[in-house]
Amino acid sequence: MEDLKAANETANRFSGELFQKIFGKNTSIDIIVKLLTYNLYSDPNSFQQSRGKNLSQIFSDRMNETVNLEIEKTIKNENILLQNVFKNIDQKTALNTYLSIMWYSKLPCFDIRGLTSDKNGEKSMLKLCKWKGKEVPCSAIFKKVATDKGVCCAFNKPKADQIFAKSTYTSIIENLENEEKIGAMDTKIFTDFNLGESELVSQSGTKMGLTVMLDAHTDLLSEFSINSDFQGFTATVLPPSNFPLLSQNEFEVRTGHINIFAMTAIKLDADEGIRNIDPSLRNCFFEDEVARIKLFTNYSQANCLLECTLKYAQNTLQMNSNSSQSCTPWFLPFIDGNKSSMCDPWQQFEIFEIIANQVPQNTCSYCLPDCNRVIYQPTISTQEFRVCDEKNFGMTDLCSLKSVEPKPQIWGDQVLDQLLESKILNEPNLKDQVMSSKRQIKNITLPEPMFTKLNRSYDAFEKDIAVLKVYFSSPIVMQYMTKESKTWFDFISTVGGNGGLFIGFSIVTMLELVYAILRITNLYLKP
Repeated sequence: MEDLKAANETANRFSGELFQKIFGKNTSIDIIVKLLTYNLYSDPNSFQQSRGKNLSQIFSDRMNETVNLEIEKTIKNENILLQNVFKNIDQKTALNTYLSIMWYSKLPCFDIRGLTSDKNGEKSMLKLCKWKGKEVPCSAIFKKVATDKGVCCAFNKPKADQIFAKSTYTSIIENLENEEKIGAMDTKIFTDFNLGESELVSQSGTKMGLTVMLDAHTDLLSEFSINSDFQGFTATVLPPSNFPLLSQNEFEVRTGHINIFAMTAIKLDADEGIRNIDPSLRNCFFEDEVARIKLFTNYSQANCLLECTLKYAQNTLQMNSNSSQSCTPWFLPFIDGNKSSMCDPWQQFEIFEIIANQVPQNTCSYCLPDCNRVIYQPTISTQEFRVCDEKNFGMTDLCSLKSVEPKPQIWGDQVLDQLLESKILNEPNLKDQVMSSKRQIKNITLPEPMFTKLNRSYDAFEKDIAVLKVYFSSPIVMQYMTKESKTWFDFISTVGGNGGLFIGFSIVTMLELVYAILRITNLYLKP
């Protein structure tokens, strides 16, 4: 989910002198902001070819295969200009600032004063967090992380230096994580909050898991930034040290619904005795067998697959463009010292197109499963939000006046209408405590709307807000152990045992047999 306006706002927070140092003295702020915001589009080409047109004009052009040479020329010249500006960036100087700008140009997991929002709850995706039935600051248990589809919010994720190999990228992400923790506005609400590591240990039961209220903020999203026909969120459940590969393992979280993930787990362990067996025969790698990967501190199949597919896409793009160096999308890890730079928006789009559609099936066959791993299996169910009325008022979390947070409230429009009718809406601080759930989609970058007949007003509790509940449905975890089926000692014991059972054969018998053979041989060989 992208917030295009944030790119401009974030860019303006940095000094013009710093931008000139990064992008060059002759580069205008408009060019810089355009280059930054193009990185927010799923496909920058779609935006360029569609801006300034309504849907009927685009449809007519496609059907008649009409090509406006003037527009095509303008787009081509703009691309060349922006790509040259990006190519001439001093990568070492730009990396920290550019990654920080893009990091905060996304919809924030939680509001950060001075960087994403002016007040708590203004733009945050995480509106409310509960752990084991207790409300906690979302910033205490969530952090923003990179995935193969961009930047997402993750629960119970280790710090960057525990996942990624030591590099400039890791240092920057560490600084951003610390900056978010310090600036998070939701911690100011919980003045006496303290959550120890022992309290983060999972327990089974519907009341002993994680509950999160999510807000998509559709009214803040930029055009051409969503590449899904699904109205809602995507989620995945995986071990903490694994890189989140959403393209391979994701679940849908529906807006306007309570989404329940009842989890069970299977634990697969490997005996240390199989280490001396070739990985191709045991069909797995241990966590510390990192010879095949360079971006991560520990081996996992997900980490290996990301590195493998990314490397293939980089090499393919490099060959297709006859370039002397490869590039890496700004949010993905990279190695210091290699011949790689940040991808421009068009290169980034091509990288992910190659990863999604062009990687041959056996390219990453060396990425074997983890020897020790946990497989999570969710049973998913959904329940539509109930209307807030006299039947459930004060009985449920959403239909309650126990707290006016988070905003908007499902009962907000009712209160505002009644306050307006009673003419007490202007009482001090009263209006600030209630927020309507009605929202309006606005065009952020297009000069005119493409869809002229589209109803652009909507209810946030239908299209934006979802509740996600995740818990373990059982305290029992099935555990399987992989080990050598027979060692040499086991083999000798089995042969000896079977020999003694069926033919009365033993070591003593074997020695007697050898002695008898030698005696007979000796007798025949005497002159």
